[in-house]
Formats: sequence, structure tokens, C-alpha cells
Amino acid sequence: MPLARLRQRVARLFPLLTRRPLPLLLSRLRTPPTPPTVAQVRERGIEASRKHGKEAIVAILKQFGASGMSAIAEKDRAAFLAKLDELDAGEKAGGEDA
Repeated sequence: MPLARLRQRVARLFPLLTRRPLPLLLSRLRTPPTPPTVAQVRERGIEASRKHGKEAIVAILKQFGASGMSAIAEKDRAAFLAKLDELDAGEKAGGEDA
């Protein structure tokens, strides 16, 4: 099948793909991820506190300028959980060497 005919067929079947760039279409379909809830942060923080000690969690909270897990700004909650994941990963890496 000639290329021109193939393009016509694609244009007929998928008209939006031929009129707008694909990234623009995909960006409209994507929804931003929802930030973790305060309950999720507290649950994960309490679990980490029991595992790594209160001092380790307080040090992470200070990095975010928060006095407690409920005081972490919504925009910082995912980053806080990522720090807790790093703390867990560091312990696992240290445990494997020992």
C-alpha cells in the first residue's frame, strides 16, 4: 500500500492524531497524581519511627520545617515518604553488608 494511501487511512481512523501532536493529546489525558493523605503520612511515619527510632523521623521532619507529621505541607508529603523509603533502603543496604 502506498504511503499516501496509508496516511489517508490513518487520518480517517484517527483524526485527532493527525491534527494535533501526540504529546499534546496525552498531556490532556494525564491527571496529576494525588498527594498522599495526612493519614497515609502518619501511618508510614509511625511505622518508620518504631523501626528507626523517633530521632531519625524528627530529623526528617526538620528538613521539611514541620513540627509533626500532620504539619507537613501537602506539596511535601510525597517527598517525606520518599525520605522514609531512603531510610528503609539505607538500613537494608547496611544490613546486607553486616
